[in-house]
Amino acid sequence: MVARLLSVWPNATDVSKEYIGGIAAVLREYPRIVAYRCCDPVHGLARECKFPRPLISDVAAWCDRERAGMYRIIDRDDLDRRTIEGRRGKEMLSADERRAEVAAVLKKYWPAGQTPAGEPKKTWQPPTDLTASPSLKAAE
Repeated sequence: MVARLLSVWPNATDVSKEYIGGIAAVLREYPRIVAYRCCDPVHGLARECKFPRPLISDVAAWCDRERAGMYRIIDRDDLDRRTIEGRRGKEMLSADERRAEVAAVLKKYWPAGQTPAGEPKKTWQPPTDLTASPSLKAAE
């Protein structure tokens, strides 16, 4: 992998074993996908490094930045997962259970027959005799 990284710099042919070992040691400290991307000649470190060849600190800085981007994605996914799991308990209630929960809250905070403003409830009542409805007579 280090050979692939160094192959894009024409003057990196006479490098020491210690230099290659140092870059390899740095790349081992990161997730494999970050190390592969760093060595990519098109999208990796070669695209940004303008020195005769990369310093070990350049490799570490590039890998740190890429790993931080990966961690941000993972953190967002974890937050989404925790949010969904937190809501799942509420969503799993049946319609009857949700109605009972709302009725309990209403009963606790507002006396029977009162709205939040303290006025009597105005509830719609269906007509008892549908044949007496003027709209039905007009439709005939």
